[in-house]
Amino acid sequence: MEKMKVLESQTMEEMEVLESQTMEKMEVLESQTMEKMEVLESQTMEKMEVLESQTMEKMEVLESKTMEKMEVLESKTMEKMEVLENKTIEKMEVLEYHTMEKMEDPRE
Repeated sequence: MEKMKVLESQTMEEMEVLESQTMEKMEVLESQTMEKMEVLESQTMEKMEVLESQTMEKMEVLESKTMEKMEVLESKTMEKMEVLENKTIEKMEVLEYHTMEKMEDPRE
């Protein structure tokens, strides 16, 4: 009977020690998990900031290139309009000249 009580007492002590060790290990694991999650979250935020910055830079470059192309296109359009206007004026002058010639020519 005495041996059973001693054995029961030892068993209880061992269970308490085991339970205590298990709790400590769980706390350590939980702490490590939280630390890893914080590191991962921080890295994710950094990567997102870098990506956002790169995206903004690319958008600015694209916007700048688009503006340059629009300016070139506008300039070419203006040049073509001036050339067309000059040709139109020349044709009108030639037409006016021929019209004046015909009006002055008594044969017609």
